[in-house]
Amino acid sequence: MFKTASVVMAPDGNPSEHRATIVTGTLQLTTVVTQMGNWDQAVEVCRELVQKEGVQSISLCPGFTNQAVARVAAAVGEDIPINVTRSDAPGMMKAGEILRREGWLPGPETAWSKPCLRAAAEKHGWPCPTDIGPVARVKAPARDTWPVRPDSFPPCPSRT
Repeated sequence: MFKTASVVMAPDGNPSEHRATIVTGTLQLTTVVTQMGNWDQAVEVCRELVQKEGVQSISLCPGFTNQAVARVAAAVGEDIPINVTRSDAPGMMKAGEILRREGWLPGPETAWSKPCLRAAAEKHGWPCPTDIGPVARVKAPARDTWPVRPDSFPPCPSRT
């Protein structure tokens, strides 16, 4: 049986209460909700899923930072694949709008809001991701400018 887990975050997430498992003849899927931004808790939940429940693969929600993903990977070991749900820029913005509307995130603008993405793209001479449709093709940035360091982005207009 393939045992996999999905770890997601919510402001009021409590892994001892917010947990569910679905079992078919060939799959066991466990979903656990941790407190948003509580990386220590999320790492411990992932470690326990692997060590105590025999989970063979973990999927993390988009709220996990690269550093948090690295911490999870180190905690569970190199034999456990870690998948992270990510989205394109328009999808991230739409999800951000929903999460702000539901009170999960401060608003109205964050580093991923349309004005901030546009300012960052213009700084590097790239098309704004919010203007790119699903079938649009754009020229990749020059190798010496990629990956972009976070400190190279201009501050969000709402934060200056």
